Amino acid sequence: MTTSVVSIVYVNDAPAAARFYGDLLGMSPSFETSGYITFDLGPGADLGLWSGQFE
Repeated sequence: MTTSVVSIVYVNDAPAAARFYGDLLGMSPSFETSGYITFDLGPGADLGLWSGQFE
């Protein structure tokens, strides 16, 4: 059985947070919308940045 874990960080500005975490982690987002962005951290682990806002 495969298990996935998504850790979600609630942010005010998802694109700005993605730039910060992208620089910190040295990687680009694996999925991106205006209000939700994820980074693939490895097998079964993702970091999600959620602003709750979509344009």
